[in-house]
Amino acid sequence: MDSRWPISVKGVVRRGHTVLLLANERREWELPGGHVEPGESPEAALVREFEEESGLAVTPGALMSSAFYTPVVNQGTVLLLFYTALEVTPNAPVAISEEHTQYLWADLDALPASLPAVYRSVLEDFGGRGVYGFVLAHLHQRQQDPQQAIRYLVVGDAIEPHRLGVSPLVPKALKTHGLSGASSIVDLHQAFLEGVDDPVRVTEERFARAQAWQKLTPIFVALDRERALEAAGQSSMRYAHGQPLAILDGMPIGLKDLIDVEGQPTTAGSRVREAQNAKRDAPVAATLRQQGANLFWGKLNLHEFAYGPTGDESALGAVANPYDLTRMAGGSSSGSAVAVAVGIMSGTLGTDTGGSIRIPAAWCGISGFKPSYGRVCTQGVVPLSWSLDHIGPLARSVADLQVLWQALGAESGGGGMPDRPVLFWPEGPDVSCDDAVLNRYVEDAVLTIVDALGARLRRGALPDWETMGVAQSVILGSEALAYHWRTIENQGIRNYQPRVAERLLEGGAHLAVEYLAALRYRREVCQRWDAWLRTEGIDAVILPTVPVQALPLGTHAGSAGNTSTQNVRRVVTRLTGPFNLLGLPALSIPWGLHQGLPVGLQLVAQRNQDDALLSLGERIQQFFPESIPVSPSLPVE
Repeated sequence: MDSRWPISVKGVVRRGHTVLLLANERREWELPGGHVEPGESPEAALVREFEEESGLAVTPGALMSSAFYTPVVNQGTVLLLFYTALEVTPNAPVAISEEHTQYLWADLDALPASLPAVYRSVLEDFGGRGVYGFVLAHLHQRQQDPQQAIRYLVVGDAIEPHRLGVSPLVPKALKTHGLSGASSIVDLHQAFLEGVDDPVRVTEERFARAQAWQKLTPIFVALDRERALEAAGQSSMRYAHGQPLAILDGMPIGLKDLIDVEGQPTTAGSRVREAQNAKRDAPVAATLRQQGANLFWGKLNLHEFAYGPTGDESALGAVANPYDLTRMAGGSSSGSAVAVAVGIMSGTLGTDTGGSIRIPAAWCGISGFKPSYGRVCTQGVVPLSWSLDHIGPLARSVADLQVLWQALGAESGGGGMPDRPVLFWPEGPDVSCDDAVLNRYVEDAVLTIVDALGARLRRGALPDWETMGVAQSVILGSEALAYHWRTIENQGIRNYQPRVAERLLEGGAHLAVEYLAALRYRREVCQRWDAWLRTEGIDAVILPTVPVQALPLGTHAGSAGNTSTQNVRRVVTRLTGPFNLLGLPALSIPWGLHQGLPVGLQLVAQRNQDDALLSLGERIQQFFPESIPVSPSLPVE
């Protein structure tokens, strides 16, 4: 068999160039045209062979799962692979050699379940450029004349576009479905306005996806198809009359089940609150409802009472990571993150007391934003710790976060982000990843971002880093127990999840004098940090969101700074929790996949510089759209 990839030197590719490959007729399906070495994963084999044959280091952002392999092996079909350049060598090839393009064709409709909408939409968008019809013609004629084949497509800055008879291809679908930094919410709203798409159709399609994923992991506390479609129908009528309420009209927006919606139960992921229906909307829910957001699918699962960063302690069951269902999604806003990651929700709201938005965002490959303390009203939201609680949005891109942030109506504050921001990258094992290979991956990411932005980089230690965790733990434990004290008195502790119950009871070990001292320390350390950031002229701190990647479900201990084994929650919140104590705005953005799992980078700005921080995150994603991983495919049962 010919083990070479169909590659020849056709030009030089820039860093970040993305190639869309349509493949193949070969039946050696260890890999399409390749060979898997003993002990080597398919992903690693793809990277190795591509680099060996082309000299081009790549990240495969493709359908790398049995959900796609199985139908490809069993029937002729189109295999779509996205490759993103990581490093560029002189004369690196970017096109597929015609010498090796004997590839098969198939009807795309043969794979409705396993072909994600983004790939179908990429091809559909080519239709306006005269390419889609050309592809389909050969798909349907493959049996009669398999030699008639489109050789290659280059997505991005096409090197030789005349060979397809089209202008350089920059498909709208890449923006629409979040493969770039552009807002999918804005694009979907525009499609509704133009009549190209409809809220009812979107709801039906995504609800079917929600039901399929819900069979695998409990993303939702409950699903209500009838109410979701009723709300979508009302939005459709408003669009038909040219009178949408706002950009969010008809958008599927999910709420973590700590947030009250009138007439719906707020379970907080617990049996303790099963029968408690909300009498009125929380202000954040009311704000979104007034803008036509479809909040009526059913609320999203979470770590019980938001008291854990792993997402695996809930009366509804553990929420699994969509990239690997044997691993944690992160918490406590676990359902909120997964619903976005798999393409069910356009955006969600979560809460963050020690990292509960940013951690699941990082582990699920999406963007998550914890605003400055007090910027978003927390009334009507079940508290964990009123001194540390924040409400914020999760979405695939920062552009979508911006839409949600503006919709929440949080008072705008602060100035803009400079063209050449000052980034502070802290040093030391306590602010690094625990795995050396992962740490190098993050270091490369930071340097790449600094280079692209032309940022001024500073390094050093973070003030008070070793002492903030103690104060936060005292405040969190004391306030959590205070909220639950009457319930525990009346019902006992038996209805709580075991590890949540254990943490609640631990809060009783803190004396009142310790709690008051921790609050006083919080005030003082906030003042010191504000002065430090301002005096040093630091626009943002950049560091990993979580020092480890998604852990296997059931993990209760993990490494900490390469020196010891600690309770896993301390490891997971090590880099997020301090910024809840400080109340500073913090943003987690994805940085692709490492060993098949997402990685998150955290950006932290000065107090009330929320808008500037979001603009920085959006700039990074505009430079590196490939940093947003392709949504995981639904596994084959």
